[in-house]
Amino acid sequence: MKNHYHHYTSINAIETAHKGHFFDASSKRFFASRISQDAFLTPDKKTGYFVTSEQFRSPSGRSEPRLYSVRSCNMETGDINTVDGFQGYTTGASAKRAALKLAN
Repeated sequence: MKNHYHHYTSINAIETAHKGHFFDASSKRFFASRISQDAFLTPDKKTGYFVTSEQFRSPSGRSEPRLYSVRSCNMETGDINTVDGFQGYTTGASAKRAALKLAN
């Protein structure tokens, strides 16, 4: 089965169209979030999976390790959910593998 590849900006456009704040610069800054440029569509193209990472930073300057989450996006409604728990992965590579596996 061939993998369907979908670029991050397409998920961003859908989320923006549905008035969500997930991709807003202020939201990403508050959570110290980064969003992977890779996203993977299910064969029916109804769900996209992608990876985010977040890093806790205290007001005193202390930082926790950056951890990774797999997110799903309903491509019809723009709803975004966390899959396998928030910050459930310690590496971006393991989260990306999980996203790809979920899409297939």
